[in-house]
Amino acid sequence: MKHPKGISKVTSTGIKVKSGYELKIMEANPGLIYEPNTFQYILNYVPDYLLVTRTGKQIYIESKGRLTQTDRTKMRAVKMNNPGIDVRFMFENAFKKLTSSPRSMTYAQWCDKNGYKFAEGVLIPQQWKDE
Repeated sequence: MKHPKGISKVTSTGIKVKSGYELKIMEANPGLIYEPNTFQYILNYVPDYLLVTRTGKQIYIESKGRLTQTDRTKMRAVKMNNPGIDVRFMFENAFKKLTSSPRSMTYAQWCDKNGYKFAEGVLIPQQWKDE
């Protein structure tokens, strides 16, 4: 059964998410808030998750199985237009190449180059939670 508006999975707590990877992150990290806010860039950007740290800091998390050119362009625009928000990435494979070119940078290298923190897998790093 296909869900409306891109919703494809439901967590054990009844939260509707768009992908299997998002479902894994939600299930592995209780307390995350799914698609918490909308930010302006050229259009609207809705981050996948909000992590509120032990000190009350807000960290927005974008989960990606694939980091497309469209995603990269959008995230550079989001950062430029919203310099005060902390957006980080969770990747299924942070060392996957952006393109098939042998000299292509990896998702991790792209994050480093563009000033984004990132992690790999489904568990939010404890260091992020403790900030």
